[in-house]
Amino acid sequence: LSSMSVNLSPLQFKDRYFKKYVLDTLNKMNLDPSLLDLELTESALIYDDETIFKTIADFIFVGFFTADASCET
Repeated sequence: LSSMSVNLSPLQFKDRYFKKYVLDTLNKMNLDPSLLDLELTESALIYDDETIFKTIADFIFVGFFTADASCET
């Protein structure tokens, strides 16, 4: 299987249910989290928001690859 990249906004990371929604969807579809690349818009990184940083850390912990979408070539 190939991986899929999805661009995400800061608002999605601030949504306290977003991580659960993503994980539940992957579980329902029986997909490995490592097949989903979550790309952050650069503006997500300028917010000094603990919720955004915790969500990023939680996604990395369960096996997601995260990258700044502005770094893509």
